[in-house]
Amino acid sequence: MKLSITGRHVEVSDAFQANVNEGLRSFNETHNIEPVDVKVVLSKEKFLFNTDLKAHLGRDVYIHAHGQAEDAYVSFTAALDNLTKRLRRHKKRIVDHNRKHDTNKSIEMAPQYIMNGSIFNSEEEDTTGVELAPAIIAETSTKVPTLSVGDAVMRMDLLAENAFLFRNTQNDRLNFVYRRTDGNIGWLDPK
Repeated sequence: MKLSITGRHVEVSDAFQANVNEGLRSFNETHNIEPVDVKVVLSKEKFLFNTDLKAHLGRDVYIHAHGQAEDAYVSFTAALDNLTKRLRRHKKRIVDHNRKHDTNKSIEMAPQYIMNGSIFNSEEEDTTGVELAPAIIAETSTKVPTLSVGDAVMRMDLLAENAFLFRNTQNDRLNFVYRRTDGNIGWLDPK
């Protein structure tokens, strides 16, 4: 397992690193898994410590968890508990995944754009004559997996994201699931 522990606006002590190693070792033994890559980021905002845990379990399965507390150790424990809940939920959903779905489907690559719209303000008057538009910050490629709607929602929950793009196994079209402001899940299936 590749482990990366970093601190933002806070110095990571040897005792905290030992606590993280012990917690992840216990997590691995309890759930009988060995993550490929784990990234732990400890940050401090005012009086709260935030811990972000990102674990790559293999075969395009990523789990993201977050913990927040007034103590760094408690923050890490909260993030690890959140990771455990997400993994338990994931295992419950894939009881017999191979029997129900064709796992030999190809994965598509699609460009991914991350844009910064903060420089565009429609209320400002354009004095230069140049049309203002959002700046493209990064352009990368991302995989578009072929999944059922339920599996796409599960993947979105594991990643702790608000939206997820996938190719639907039922009709072979690009679909989009997202978390609505009322907490429910929305599903777009364009024709």
